[in-house]
Amino acid sequence: MEKTMNIDALLDSKKQEEILNSVLPKEEKRGFQEDPTEYKCSHVDGVTATAKVWLLPNPHSYAMKDAEGNEIQQSFHTVSIFAHRFQEGNQNAWEPCVRKTRHAMTGRWEAQCGLCDYVKEVTPYRSDETEAEKNERKKRTASKLGTFVNVYVEEDKNQPEKVGKVCKMKIPWQLYDKLTQKLEGVKDANDENIYTIDPENIFALPKTRPIRLIAKKHKQNEKWNDYSGSEFLDREDFLGGDMSKIKAVLGQCHDLYADILKPFLEKAKTEDQMNAYMDNLFGTQRSLDKKETSEYNAGLEKALEKKEEEEEASVDDIPSVGTAVEEKTEEVVEKNFDEEVPAFNPDDF
Repeated sequence: MEKTMNIDALLDSKKQEEILNSVLPKEEKRGFQEDPTEYKCSHVDGVTATAKVWLLPNPHSYAMKDAEGNEIQQSFHTVSIFAHRFQEGNQNAWEPCVRKTRHAMTGRWEAQCGLCDYVKEVTPYRSDETEAEKNERKKRTASKLGTFVNVYVEEDKNQPEKVGKVCKMKIPWQLYDKLTQKLEGVKDANDENIYTIDPENIFALPKTRPIRLIAKKHKQNEKWNDYSGSEFLDREDFLGGDMSKIKAVLGQCHDLYADILKPFLEKAKTEDQMNAYMDNLFGTQRSLDKKETSEYNAGLEKALEKKEEEEEASVDDIPSVGTAVEEKTEEVVEKNFDEEVPAFNPDDF
């Protein structure tokens, strides 16, 4: 896909909402190598750390196609990556989930994932599942590794080398919930047409809300950070509203798609590699289980169809008074979007 960089559009009040609509609103080991341009506010030996940062809109956008095949300009203010986690000995193995990662990009389920298919076959959702079955299914389901955004670091006493710079930051999940609430607003529980908190474009410069990051030592593990106290501050002018300085900062924004999303998706295995990988994890019996499951489902479907035909025939044998009996055939097609879309290819962009 073709890349475009337009800083002026980000500062145009008439276009800011349009750009935000193209941004992914959705919806801990990294999916990429340690990066010196990444920023993280952390407590130091249990001492709470604080920082002030600004979320930045991403001037890098790409020409993509929507569900109808129309070309659109897609911006990536944030990017999210998802992976399946499996235990290999004493190590956790992470495998990219192309299906969920692509959905977070476009809002469409348009990619296949061998591991997603396997999880659905082996541990399908059932309304009567036990708690143990539910936990096993969730454990195998792809989970989010992180959502990343460009930030401008205004204050951080523990990391003065980051102050005044644009960095990539993985949004803490406690803060991500608050960001989503700001962007999407909060609807009244009794009337979805009424907002108790109006949606707000946090990425609309120059006047917007900075974030006060507060990183405390987590109660469960002293190596972890608790960001639950972090919050959005009152609205103020970014860099005093100086447009020349703002443009210079936006020009330093990292291309989140090229730096994070694309390399992560390119790590996804081919179908043959994925089959070999799953045979190694779950044993070669997996292929037989899959075949038997498919054959069982096919047999069950035929049996149900035969039963329906017999029931319809018994009803049709009784003619209605004063009307002719019409023979009607209903064809029920269960459509699975995952099976109709070819596997994701990063070069398609």
